[in-house]
Amino acid sequence: MCAMALMAGIVSGCRTTELGQLGKEPKSIVHYDGAKALHMAANHRQAAMEFERFLSRNSKSPLAPAARYYLARSYQAMNDFGPARTNFQELLDNYDTGIWVDLARWELKKIDASKIIRPAGTAQK
Repeated sequence: MCAMALMAGIVSGCRTTELGQLGKEPKSIVHYDGAKALHMAANHRQAAMEFERFLSRNSKSPLAPAARYYLARSYQAMNDFGPARTNFQELLDNYDTGIWVDLARWELKKIDASKIIRPAGTAQK
């Protein structure tokens, strides 16, 4: 039965989503995929805006931790380490376990070790 449903999905142009559901993708998944594509294309400013929008509309989504991580990485890529740190920390504060939590913990350690966060008005050397 499952194989038939999968085959029907493939034939009809649908795909199995990251959430394990067969069928047409909800708009939230399309939105997430678009934001991630912007991030992967190094369009970090636009990606950050789209991840912020995604999270404001889909805070309970199973994709929210991944979106929060990529939001933080987008800020990090723009050398905007305050919001990057805030979003990594939010992952740690809101989720107990998972790959996104582990990755956020690693990125926070890197930021803290390099003392990237500086008081306002100080120049980066």
